[in-house]
Amino acid sequence: MNVAAAQAPLPPPADKPPRLMSLDAFRGATVAGMILVNNPGSWQHMYAPLGHADWHGVTPTDWIFPFFLFIVGVAIPFSFAARRATTRSMILAISRRSIILIALGLMIGLIPYNMNNGFFNLAGQRYPGVLQRIGVCYFAVAMLALFLHRRGIIVALIAVLAIYSALMLGVAAPGFSRGDLSPEGNLAHYVDVAVFGRHVSSSYADPEGLLSTLPAIGTVICGWLVGTRLRRNDLSHGERIAGVFAAGVLGLIAGSILDAVLMPINKKLWTPSYTIYTAGLACLGLGVFYWLIDMQGWRKWAAPFVAMGMNAITIFVLAGVVARLMLIRAIPAPATDAATQPAAGVAIKTWLYRAIFEPHFDPVNASLAWALCFVAAFTALAMLMHKRRIYFKV
Repeated sequence: MNVAAAQAPLPPPADKPPRLMSLDAFRGATVAGMILVNNPGSWQHMYAPLGHADWHGVTPTDWIFPFFLFIVGVAIPFSFAARRATTRSMILAISRRSIILIALGLMIGLIPYNMNNGFFNLAGQRYPGVLQRIGVCYFAVAMLALFLHRRGIIVALIAVLAIYSALMLGVAAPGFSRGDLSPEGNLAHYVDVAVFGRHVSSSYADPEGLLSTLPAIGTVICGWLVGTRLRRNDLSHGERIAGVFAAGVLGLIAGSILDAVLMPINKKLWTPSYTIYTAGLACLGLGVFYWLIDMQGWRKWAAPFVAMGMNAITIFVLAGVVARLMLIRAIPAPATDAATQPAAGVAIKTWLYRAIFEPHFDPVNASLAWALCFVAAFTALAMLMHKRRIYFKV
């Protein structure tokens, strides 16, 4: 690398834009959705839209993670515009943020959902994860944005989706057939088991595994492309949003075509059809928020989402930690009978759920009510932090 070029300041941003409230609100709504679907009262009693598709196909729950990655991409042009720094310092800042995100994900993973094995037990530790994928995808796209122009990044989007498709459909190796997209036979599963082994994430090797991170990078690139449009000062609000809505419709159409002719929509595999389809949905969602908040000025309804969005990673991490800590068997249980030792303790969540929710709702609505209360608690925390201007930036 040319040292002089690395130390030269980037061109100053033209007309640094104000903070985009609709982006904060959309991010906050996405985090609220993450918390909702990750914390049912009972995994055995759920409304179907609040669960992931078993394999091929998509539910509203399957929209949430790609929405967050899309938002990460939208935010990159705005965060770059807010800095006047050398290329070297930008690389360090990008690397630092990525490492923190990955470290937070690994830290949460050390607090298991199954408390019988105790804290910080590396047996069965899940090394991939949501925050780890965010960190890796952010790093990749931020670095591309630092060194490539728009056309080069579009080429990168096409390349990652094409390479992933070629690998998934055109490679044969021991343990799976060419083009096999079954849960046990696909290449992404083979790679993850070979590298990480099997762990406690689910019956599937890993929904945030290594190979499927390639098309997830594509999701962040789609967000970056939208973010660069929303930053264009030569366009009116109407022109900006018209382009975003048009991209959303085209994304839905293109994703549906890819679903039929290339690879089915599948979250666990993060297929190209899933990448483009959910990016289209994210365009439409962000477009609605932009029209309501930044164009029409209707902001009061979005205050809880804005508060959540301005502390998104903090709230997500806290919710994940609290959900795990509530599985500690800290409530003494009565003896099974007078002649035996006391039964094992009851988890905090189980005790609260049985005492407050199960007596007043049918099983499915009790599970939903727990999840809604969980979301409400962290929304209240986010609003309190926002009111006191407490923000933890990664």
